Amino acid sequence: VSPSFPLAALLRAIYSVLLVPSADVFRELVISQLREPVVQVRLIGLVERCGSYVDCNVAAKLLRVMCIVLRSDPHQSVVEDRPHLVGCYSFANFACSCLRSLLGLLAPLGTGYILTVQQQVLCKEAIRLLKQLVTTAARMDLSGVPSAIRAECVEMGYERMLDPLTVQAVFLSMVYDMQADLGSQHGQYISERFVRSVLGRRELHSLVSEVLAAVIWGCPRRRYEVLGLFNRYAVLGRHKFTASYLPDLVGRVDVLRLQSALQDLLRERTGDQSEHILQCAYVELPVEQQGWRLSLRAPGTGPRMFVVTNKRLLILARGRHGHLSKPCGICPQESFCPVAPEIEREMDLKDLTRIVVGADSQLFILAWKKYSRQNEICGEHYDYVICHRCDVRNALLDALSWLSGPSSESRVEPICDTLVADTVHRRMAARLLCVSFAMRVLTNGEERLSLFVLSEAELCEFEVRFEHWLVPHEIINHFDDAGDPGEVDIIDGDGHHLAGERRRRRPNEFSVRKERTEGELLLGSSVASHGQADLPQLTDGHSDRGHRQRHRPSRTLWDHVDHDELLQVLEDRDRAMRNTDAWILDQDDAHHVAALGPVCLGFRLHGGHHPGSGGGAAGGGGGEARDNDAVRARVMNERRKLIFQLLAKEPVWRLKRIEFLGGDKPSLRIAFKKKGSETLST
Repeated sequence: VSPSFPLAALLRAIYSVLLVPSADVFRELVISQLREPVVQVRLIGLVERCGSYVDCNVAAKLLRVMCIVLRSDPHQSVVEDRPHLVGCYSFANFACSCLRSLLGLLAPLGTGYILTVQQQVLCKEAIRLLKQLVTTAARMDLSGVPSAIRAECVEMGYERMLDPLTVQAVFLSMVYDMQADLGSQHGQYISERFVRSVLGRRELHSLVSEVLAAVIWGCPRRRYEVLGLFNRYAVLGRHKFTASYLPDLVGRVDVLRLQSALQDLLRERTGDQSEHILQCAYVELPVEQQGWRLSLRAPGTGPRMFVVTNKRLLILARGRHGHLSKPCGICPQESFCPVAPEIEREMDLKDLTRIVVGADSQLFILAWKKYSRQNEICGEHYDYVICHRCDVRNALLDALSWLSGPSSESRVEPICDTLVADTVHRRMAARLLCVSFAMRVLTNGEERLSLFVLSEAELCEFEVRFEHWLVPHEIINHFDDAGDPGEVDIIDGDGHHLAGERRRRRPNEFSVRKERTEGELLLGSSVASHGQADLPQLTDGHSDRGHRQRHRPSRTLWDHVDHDELLQVLEDRDRAMRNTDAWILDQDDAHHVAALGPVCLGFRLHGGHHPGSGGGAAGGGGGEARDNDAVRARVMNERRKLIFQLLAKEPVWRLKRIEFLGGDKPSLRIAFKKKGSETLST
């Protein structure tokens, strides 16, 4: 029997423990063991003894497992563990060797040889691991080191991780992906084989962009080497690149530069050297909350900077360059010429109550505690955030969820939105293919943010009226594959996602107690209060080493929160959610709505039923629950009629031409017969 089969079974078992452990303590124990250099060398040796990297995808499985083990937690601002960094460099060499072995097969770019499915998976997993490793290397603990020396250390680390042949292999995988999308492997017709190949390479584009952007930003001596690859293959190889790829790559590099400069600026303003920026991205806020104050900028237009630090959440105001509406064009973007960005809103993550993920791959909604004039919790208010890229949304969701609590039981888990998903399905006549937010460019040059829905029969443009949105009652946890960029969300007949989620109930007291008991009995460890599991105290003398290797939240807003304060935060969070649910059920009761504070829904229930007035002392609980479900169903039906407004609708059979336009952002022009042309900018 080939050794690939038992090794693949072993890696599958490890992956299942890392992904869906029965207790968090098991996952932490596996991570601490796999970060041992001796264990890592043995795993690499087992893969090499199999004779082939692609048999049973053993190399790809190992790379995916180590991608979870070696990545820094979303809330972790500094990597202090030495074995963690040693493992990053060890598996960077292994990932580079896998890519170098594919370099000769990638060089023809699909003209003379087509990569097999196993080879494509190996290439993607190697680049995925490199993307995680360059992110972890940029978070090395260099506290107290001058910025110039810190930048030089990061540059030297990138040079050791990514040699020139590896960078070339990463670049060729991107070019191979583009040539395959153009039909070099499957001809000029779209076939089932072409669709399956595209689905298998869906994440490759963003992964390559992140790796190349990190090399250009963190390793200045290699930036011209990367940019020179584009010129060499465009001139000598006569290969065409996507018109929006280079602007997108430059935009990613600018975001990294801005993040580094903004972190120094925030530290200078607050004097807190322990504050680190975890995620920084441009987003759209369709419903902005602004106070009554004078402002020189136009509200509600243009992207906003969404910044997540290890202490708070910031929404920056749009840059103002004196009396100009644009930068001078001479100073670099990270110099904040001539005025530094203003912090328009600062949110405390202790006030976060829910994270609702939209049916598409861009939208997510943050629910916060809402206070009345008497400073009492009266419900929730919402921030609607639309990301420009799906990989950015996944990173933001991970960081916000991890920072919302000190343990897995106290964190706010992302849940899936059901109102928008179900409404989209009901409004379309055929099976859905794609759902995405985009900017529609009108004939007069103005832009409007719309939701575009493509089905097998038609293309529709909707205006989403977020003021009619309601929080979901059914808890469907949004599930992302260990923090990696997930597949594009697709909606099935019930309005639920087919990818990127799983059904899971809220952890009740019995399940939490059962989880702690399993950890104590099987591992002989004690679990801290409030579900924060500690690593087991092993009896073989390795307890100190396991304690050092464990990932602890380093310098977060929960460091100085005691047990009583945490209980109060969780109680206030539950009170805010209960008040929101009561507002939905008791909308006809004017006195109750006035006491709670939120605005009324704007319509009355039929039949004059008040949920809180029915039922008796004996046997009334089930009837009251059924009445509440009926009220909630009627409310949702009314909101489905109000949340969408149809702006445009065209059948697919009238589609005449699709043109991809160049520019700073990807744009396309869609022309229909007898309707002129429509320009969409995403």
